[in-house]
Amino acid sequence: MKILFFIPLHFIFTLVTLAQPKAFSIDIPENYTKKTNSLYAQIEYIDSRTFNEYLGFTRDGFGNENYRFMVENPSFDIQLKNIMKSIISDDKSGKRTLVFQLRRLYFSELNNRKLNEPRGFCHLRFNLYENKDGRYYPINSVDTIVKIKSLDPTKNLLSVTSSLIFSHIDKSMNTESDTTLFYSKTDIDNIALFEKSSINLYKAGKLKDGIYRNFAEFANQEPVGCIFANIRKDKDLILSFNATDINSGKEIRTDKTEIYAIVVDGVPYIANYECYNPLFKKDGEWQFVNNYTVDRCDFYETWGVVIKNMKRKKQSKFREAFSLNMESELSELNLDDPIPMNIDHLTGEFIPVPENASVYHYFK
Repeated sequence: MKILFFIPLHFIFTLVTLAQPKAFSIDIPENYTKKTNSLYAQIEYIDSRTFNEYLGFTRDGFGNENYRFMVENPSFDIQLKNIMKSIISDDKSGKRTLVFQLRRLYFSELNNRKLNEPRGFCHLRFNLYENKDGRYYPINSVDTIVKIKSLDPTKNLLSVTSSLIFSHIDKSMNTESDTTLFYSKTDIDNIALFEKSSINLYKAGKLKDGIYRNFAEFANQEPVGCIFANIRKDKDLILSFNATDINSGKEIRTDKTEIYAIVVDGVPYIANYECYNPLFKKDGEWQFVNNYTVDRCDFYETWGVVIKNMKRKKQSKFREAFSLNMESELSELNLDDPIPMNIDHLTGEFIPVPENASVYHYFK
């Protein structure tokens, strides 16, 4: 009777937990002293995220197995206006307008039981500008991944992320914008497209053949020139190859850990896990279809896809029926379809396409 009584309670708790999102807010430090000489007195908010339905997810509950979606509450527009009121003092502050452009804010957590090491991540990217008569002059930017390892990473993850955003805004209140460069509103609204316009990887009509050891070489189209031979393929995937340096005539080491991408006969392939996945351009993004576990990606544990023929670990009926659990043990994931991935144009990181940026992808 005790077992039968426990199961529905666990099930009900899981549903309630998933139904109640967790709010993220940018907190103002205690005993904060207002600035009396701030250059900026107003703030403008621009949301440029490709996915903004929610802010990712955190874990809690018994065994850290339950997921709660992160949401902004109140809206970031209201939060930023409240921050400005808390930072500046009305007496000597300037009249300029600070612009906060949010480009990425996504939380994720995993519970690596094998290592007993819960971990939390927050992908954060935003730009700050000064708005002068409709022209946007850059001040600075943040592009980072907050990583927390602890038994309960959620609290520290939210606190560190909040502190990072607040402190950066705070320090920028007395920072002059770069008047030698400005963006129009159209440029700002299409900031990724604007940035890509100066990257050879996105400008080139045909990519240069060769081996690219890192993303910088790939983005600049500066390969190690080579002649490919003995290319072994499995359908569209390249499994292995031999390469000879064009200049020296020597064989090039082809360890995938030292290769970011290759281009063969004008066709690009990204080094991913145990193979090279073909890249294709869609909606201005370089993408690949991930048929194997994701490598070179901080979404690794939360976005991994197993090889279809990999045996799935045997699970108890209790766990299978009542636990919505994403293990870092990738062999426990059971997905029907591969996940399309974007190549981030600034860092080269592998990012799930926006329409797949949902934890529900794992439970369909």
